[in-house]
Amino acid sequence: MAINRDFGRSLSDNLMNGAFAGVRRSIVITENGAYDPVTETGGVVSTHTGLCILTSLTKSDIASESIRDAEFVIKKRCVEVVDDTSGESFQVRNDNCEIKVDKLDPVTDVSLGMQDCTIVKVEVDAVDAVYTIYGKYR
Repeated sequence: MAINRDFGRSLSDNLMNGAFAGVRRSIVITENGAYDPVTETGGVVSTHTGLCILTSLTKSDIASESIRDAEFVIKKRCVEVVDDTSGESFQVRNDNCEIKVDKLDPVTDVSLGMQDCTIVKVEVDAVDAVYTIYGKYR
């Protein structure tokens, strides 16, 4: 099998929805529209509800000064980020998206509910298969 985009996307699907399926958490990604300073409004354009993999940061994960504010890393497949209503895909960015993640108690693994989070940084791998989202709880 050739190592190309299809291979990378297939591999991400097998890993995230197969091997690591038991550690996935609920996530809601909301894409906001352009802000209008006159009316002081900016409506929600797209909302995605799905599953992600959330991990803690270690010292080796910190690549630059701006990431020092992040508390966790989210892995989310790019092809899964689609609007719940229209089915249209959208890009996750730190300047126009908000997220909520199912936070678990670190000792008992009991859900603490959906927590509002701030996106610090978003990266996409070379084959556009997986978003790496650095975030922190509000």
